Amino acid sequence: CYRYKVHRLRSVVRRYVILTVWWFCFTQYIPILNSPPIMDLIFLWTGGDCHFNIWNTMGELDEKFHDNNARRIDKSFHILEKLLTKLTSSGKIEDEMLLQSLACVRDGSNDTAHTECNTKINNFIAQAIKQEVSLTTSIQCREYGGYWSGGHDPSGHIFLLTLMIMLLLGELPRMINIAWSKRYPHTPRDLVEDSTHGKKAKETSWLKICIQFCQLLLQVVKFIVWEQPILIMIWLLIIWSWSLVVTTTSFHSFGEQFSGLFFAYIVAGIVYSSR
Repeated sequence: CYRYKVHRLRSVVRRYVILTVWWFCFTQYIPILNSPPIMDLIFLWTGGDCHFNIWNTMGELDEKFHDNNARRIDKSFHILEKLLTKLTSSGKIEDEMLLQSLACVRDGSNDTAHTECNTKINNFIAQAIKQEVSLTTSIQCREYGGYWSGGHDPSGHIFLLTLMIMLLLGELPRMINIAWSKRYPHTPRDLVEDSTHGKKAKETSWLKICIQFCQLLLQVVKFIVWEQPILIMIWLLIIWSWSLVVTTTSFHSFGEQFSGLFFAYIVAGIVYSSR
């Protein structure tokens, strides 16, 4: 029985590690390979790039710049102002366009616009920054004030939520068996009686009431975490399923949502079909 439990625990840990490694490779920078995450490689291979299209030809803020999100636009302007100021003081680029770009960024931070701030300034800022650093990941792009645009961007939120839900659903049948074997180990009355065992009814001081409450709380935590962890799994399934529904209605296109789901489902399906 002990060996069986150890084998079962190892199997659960192995599946968890496989899914975690897949999540890391798909969504995070891979230092061993010195490579962007798989989702960013897909974006770049499908024609995507880090863009700095801040102003249109009329000198107005481009509607596509950070999806016209005020908080992200303000953060981007502050980042670009620091970067351009650093380039100006370093003397690496001596060009009137650099000073004009810096002035446009500062004006953009103050919600003012000029016709001089146009697509030429956009191109100059993009070239100046890309000469300093290779923007091959979405995180790098945001760190330098740009935004991802032009390619197929698999939904990382859908990918992660699908992976977590598949993990719980894959382990749920086994947890149901464990929960069924431990059904009704305590009733609510038992928990109260256990926590107040040996106490006289006349002992009603605040200290003893606090001790009894803490004992009751420990019994409840033990019941949920140790004896019936399936309650936590069901709670997480409900929360993550709701998050998945909200995400599908708010972010990315249907194709990008589907690709995020597909890349999570295919690996989780292989892991749990081969157990």
